[in-house]
Amino acid sequence: MATLQIVEPFSADPGTNKFPDAVCHALLANGITVERMAPSQASIQFADNPLLLGKIALRESLPATIIDRQLVLVGRYPDRRELTEWLNLDVDVLKVSRCCCGSGRRCCWCGRY
Repeated sequence: MATLQIVEPFSADPGTNKFPDAVCHALLANGITVERMAPSQASIQFADNPLLLGKIALRESLPATIIDRQLVLVGRYPDRRELTEWLNLDVDVLKVSRCCCGSGRRCCWCGRY
């Protein structure tokens, strides 16, 4: 099966702007390997791929989405449609609870699911 890697953005607050755990769990349950990493981890992991490393090294390029060592998206997290297309999954696989939009609390990934 496929491997999805998310390079998380630099953030002063580690609880914000994070790829949702519920999506990770749904992908894992369907055989997709999911790795979330900090930019420093990505620099080590992709040191052998200077082209990819150069594209994800810029702060404005994060978050970055990599599937099977191919960069597929930079600057934002993928939405459900994109993930299901790229990973060849049924769209119902990623029907997860909505986050806290409109409640006055910080949101996890509003509007995407």
